[in-house]
Amino acid sequence: MSERALEFGLLLHTARMTGDGVERPSLDDLWEQTVMVEELGYDSAWVGDSSRVETAWPRADCISVMTAMAMKTSTLRIGCVPLSVPLRNPVLLGHALATVDVISNGRVVIGVSIGKAGPLGNQEFVACGVPAKEMGARLTESLDLMRQLWTNEFVSFHGRFYELDGETGIRPRPIQQPIPTYVAAGANETALRRAGRFGDGWFTTVMDPETFAIHRHKVDAYAREAGRESQVTPSALYATFHLDGDGDKAREDAERYLSEYFGSHPRRGATAGFFGSPEEVAADLQALVDRGLTMVVARIVSPDVVGQSKMLLEEVQQLLSPRPVGVRS
Repeated sequence: MSERALEFGLLLHTARMTGDGVERPSLDDLWEQTVMVEELGYDSAWVGDSSRVETAWPRADCISVMTAMAMKTSTLRIGCVPLSVPLRNPVLLGHALATVDVISNGRVVIGVSIGKAGPLGNQEFVACGVPAKEMGARLTESLDLMRQLWTNEFVSFHGRFYELDGETGIRPRPIQQPIPTYVAAGANETALRRAGRFGDGWFTTVMDPETFAIHRHKVDAYAREAGRESQVTPSALYATFHLDGDGDKAREDAERYLSEYFGSHPRRGATAGFFGSPEEVAADLQALVDRGLTMVVARIVSPDVVGQSKMLLEEVQQLLSPRPVGVRS
């Protein structure tokens, strides 16, 4: 773990490199960005996991991309969020992630979710041969099974969807046993319970400090209920950022950049973030740090990704104070 008040990760975009209107798909810019993130001193770099069927907003395969990112770096943690686990067979997914962890010498981290909702999400589940109504149950079972595969030589498993006979294991097993797994959860009680029972950390998009604290306490309670007290301490926030010395200008520019970036994509209307001066953004983040936030994965909306990334790490991070040991809220 970093000694900073807050770990910082940066989300890297691939949709514009591989999607519609791209004459020859190329991820060369992504490799340059990955190296830049490591050189700037970030703790981690992240990619998304969608979509196999959405032509207007595609991304390259996340596991393949993570492998290449690992080989371009030496200290940077490599992550994917939100990883749509239910769409995949957990034995194959666990094996693939374990292999990337070995390639990276133990630098893989994942933020898992039930998968995409809405018509496009349903289309993905149909295309992958998985009933969408089973997404939550499949995620829960997969988390249990993958953890066992990562930490045991052989696994006996008897679930609703998957059966292992006690003579099954994966090779290689990961360097990290288990691979750090943050479970994405909003206000849904089942998701918060899943985070407490199976997560090494908890991923949220909640920016309100009081709501964050309520959800944090629920995850803690579910972890204690499962006999896992203090095992789900990390809390990660996935959020959008745009900074400027003039806070009002930052908010005006962010609105324009969001429109340019998302266009008519449905995610546009659901996107909120930290838009303002470094001092304003640091104050908002501090309220979350004081309630237990340990990591931010930042999506930058700006044509000046390098400048924004430097400002976030060098100015905002410097204004943050660590929370007192043992204090959650």
